Amino acid sequence: MTSVLSACLLLLLPFAAGAAEPKPKPKPAVEAPSTAEAGKADALAAFQRQAATAVQPSGAGPAIIGSYIWGGRADLEYKPFFIWELRVKAGSAALSGLRSRTVTLNPDRTPAATGAWQNIGALAPGAQVDVSIKQNCTNFPAYQVDLAWQGGTAAFVAWDKVALPVALSDLAQTSFLITTGYLHDPDTVTKKKPTEIAWHVWNLGGVAATEVEQVIHFFDDAGKEVKTFAVREKQVAGDSAMACTVVVPKVPRYATISVSATSASTASAGAPDPGAFTGAAEVEIAGVRAEGKTLKAKVRNGLDKQLQGLVVLVTLLGKDGSPVRALRLPAGTLAAGDERELSVDITGIAAWSGYEAGWELQAPPTSAATTTAGKPVRVESDGLVFAQTQVAQADGVLWLKGELTSHRREELARLVLTFTVAGPNGERSVEHRIDRLAADESAMIALPLPDCTAIAGVRLAWTGAAARP
Repeated sequence: MTSVLSACLLLLLPFAAGAAEPKPKPKPAVEAPSTAEAGKADALAAFQRQAATAVQPSGAGPAIIGSYIWGGRADLEYKPFFIWELRVKAGSAALSGLRSRTVTLNPDRTPAATGAWQNIGALAPGAQVDVSIKQNCTNFPAYQVDLAWQGGTAAFVAWDKVALPVALSDLAQTSFLITTGYLHDPDTVTKKKPTEIAWHVWNLGGVAATEVEQVIHFFDDAGKEVKTFAVREKQVAGDSAMACTVVVPKVPRYATISVSATSASTASAGAPDPGAFTGAAEVEIAGVRAEGKTLKAKVRNGLDKQLQGLVVLVTLLGKDGSPVRALRLPAGTLAAGDERELSVDITGIAAWSGYEAGWELQAPPTSAATTTAGKPVRVESDGLVFAQTQVAQADGVLWLKGELTSHRREELARLVLTFTVAGPNGERSVEHRIDRLAADESAMIALPLPDCTAIAGVRLAWTGAAARP
């Protein structure tokens, strides 16, 4: 008996000694090379599946034609992360300075976390590139991908991690409803007590959705639909997110829900592409669309001569065809065959469902224009004032230097300033770009004027958009 007990004690001692040692700190899950390689392999498979339904770029701007998301609970810094594998394709124009970032969205469509900009570089017309973007963030119901390049920006939104992001610019002339952010508790359901369901409906389009019907679908553990409940709204405004809460009676036991949304005002599929030029020998206007509170358009000079003082005219129309607002989008000087993106702030403009577009040429400067022989140049255009501080020669080139001040109420973004300078040899247009300019803020500008020996007059036109906070 004694020998048996001794053997048992000897067998237990190693386990007791092991239990006395401190437990090592658990290591976080990191982005191991094998995990990253598996993520990229899964992304390539997803891109192949999405190829048949991906919307190809129309016009000069790029499109996202592939998307796959994977992540982990902790990276090397013990932070949760997600990685977006994206396939980006250029449109008809070459892109330079292309960069991207991701923004996770709350159910009310406000930003939850904004990632850093990641440089992609240059992209030839029609070329595509695969991009990996990492963002440290918690889980999210929806997200946005921002693309920016020299001369343009684009935003793409997806309402879950599986859906391919859609370009907001493609939805300007229609309504586009999605639902997200479902709040419910299946464990508290009893037929004796009504069940509260909450969610958000988004209209990603630029046109209000009317006669909206949302249907809540209840599913059991096997995926069988056990109940539906319809909710009707008169309207969901364009570019909006609306909170919805309903109390549903007599809900049976269920496991999950989904909410579908339809409306009477959604444009039919297969409509003509408003973003493409035809190549005709005329001035063409295309891609008129709303992105948030900014109206954007593209203009192409299909004539065989340069146009100076070109202004695109857009009249927004109501449902009955009556004018809502007439807008002017200055394009400045446009060489034969050139294209240009334009934008204008439309904050405060009522809902519109269509537009008419045209163009005109502004009159050239008259002999009454301010000259350098008198007082310094001072020119104003729609709340922006340029005041000359110096005219100087450097390496045989005349330079006009001055200060640009904004007297507008809102901060402006993506400013493109076109200075048309009159001199002894005619007019010359020079562009200057400013990323952001706050209200009452000033920026110093220096404009080189090759082949110009004197300044007889200056005219200013600009395009830009109200900056988002």
